[in-house]
Amino acid sequence: MAKLINKLCFIRENSIFFNYWKDPPAIFHHKVYFFNVTNADEIISIGAKPQLTEIGPFTYRMKLSKTNIVFNNNDTVSYRERKTWFFEQSLSVDSEDAKIVTLNAPLTIAFTFVLQYSSPIRQILLYALNHANESLFIQRSVKELMFHGYDDSFLSMGSIVSPKFAKNKGKFGYYWPKNGTDDGLFTVHTGSDINLLALIDRINGQEKLKLWASDECNRFNESTLGQIQPPILAKSQKVKVFNPAFCRSLSFEFLRTEKTKDGFTARKFLLSKKTFLNASDYPPNACFESKLPKKSYQTRTSFLEFFSLLKQKTSTLSFPSGVMDMSKCLSGAPIIFSLPHFLHAHHSFLDAINGLSPNALAHDFWLDIEPATGTTVDMAFRTQINLHINLPIGLSHYNNSPQIVFPVLWQEVGIHWPENFIFLLKFLIYTPITVSSI
Repeated sequence: MAKLINKLCFIRENSIFFNYWKDPPAIFHHKVYFFNVTNADEIISIGAKPQLTEIGPFTYRMKLSKTNIVFNNNDTVSYRERKTWFFEQSLSVDSEDAKIVTLNAPLTIAFTFVLQYSSPIRQILLYALNHANESLFIQRSVKELMFHGYDDSFLSMGSIVSPKFAKNKGKFGYYWPKNGTDDGLFTVHTGSDINLLALIDRINGQEKLKLWASDECNRFNESTLGQIQPPILAKSQKVKVFNPAFCRSLSFEFLRTEKTKDGFTARKFLLSKKTFLNASDYPPNACFESKLPKKSYQTRTSFLEFFSLLKQKTSTLSFPSGVMDMSKCLSGAPIIFSLPHFLHAHHSFLDAINGLSPNALAHDFWLDIEPATGTTVDMAFRTQINLHINLPIGLSHYNNSPQIVFPVLWQEVGIHWPENFIFLLKFLIYTPITVSSI
C-alpha cells in the first residue's frame, strides 16, 4: 500500500493528484466572530473596563486555486495560490451589513505610528490627533471591517508621511484588499522523494525570510503549507506548517488518534503551547519578541531635532506569554495574535476585559492528518486578532483610554472534503492493491 501511495501522491502534471492539488475540491469555511463593545461611552468618559459581547459566526467560503505553475529541474514546483472569499448568508448569524461597535483600528495604529518619530514630526502628528475629534470606538458593518474596507483620514495622512501605508490607499479593513489575491510565490518539493512532499523550498525566491531577529526564526524548518505533507511515520513526529498570516512556521504536536467525521483514522495535532510563549518562558522565541516601541516621555523639541528629523531610539515592549506581536509582519501596525478568548494566555490579558470565556474545545488550534497520505482531512485554524493600545504622551483627548491588548475578532478556518475525494482517498488507504496491478 505504501508503495502505491508513494507512486500516486506526488505533484506531477496530467495526474489525478495534480488536479486535486492545483484546484482543491475542499470547501474551506472561514468563520469570523466579532467582539462588540457594549460600554464604549463609559470606557471613553471614565476609563471603565471594556465589556465585550461575541457576535458570530459570519461565514465565508474560501476557494483556493494555484496559478503560474512552473516545474523546476530540481524536483520542485513554483506557483501562486489565489484565495477568493464568498459570503455565506445561510451559515451566518446575520448579514454582512450587521453593525459592530469596535476599536478604531486606524486611530490605534496612528498612536503607535506617532511613537516611532522624534520631534517635530511627532508634535505635528500629536496636534493632528488631538484636533481630529476621532473617537476611540466606531461603528462599522462587517463588510467594511472585513473585505470591503472603509475610507480613513489617518491612513491617508500616514501614506504621505511613510510609504509603507501607501498600499492601503487610505482605506482600512482587516482583510482589505486580500480578496482575490495570493500570498506570494511558493516553491515546494514535488514529492518524487515522498519524504519531501510539499515541503517548502523557497518563498518569493528566497531560501529564508528576512524578517525576524535570527536565521532560525527566518527558516522554513521543513514546513509545508498545511494541505498535504509527507506521510507521518511516527506519533512522536511533529508537523510544521508555514502560515503566511503569521509570517513564520508553526509547530504542531501529536495529541491522539481518532476517527474523523468522514470516517478516517487520523492523527490529531495541536498547535504547540510554546508558540505564544515569550522569551522569558521559552528562550528560543526571543527572535519573535515585540518590536513595538514603548511610550516615550520625551516631549521637548530641540533646535537640532527640528532639522534632523531622525527617528528617536526607543525601547520595545515585552508582553506576557500568550500573544505574539505581528507588527514586523504588518508594516508596523500594533496587531497582536493570540488564541481565541486568550486561551492559554497569561491571566493579565483576561483580567483587563469583561466578556471572554476561553474554552479549549472551542478555541484550540488543531489539524487532523491521515498519516499514510499526509492529507489534512479536518482542521480548525483558530486565531484572534487584537490591537495594542499604546498612547503617546501628549494626547489629552484620550486620557481615559485603556492601554491594553484589545480583542477585535477571532476566526476559524475549517475544511470539508467532497464525497468523491473521500472515496478516492479511502480507496488508496484501505484497498489491498499492489503497484504491479495498476
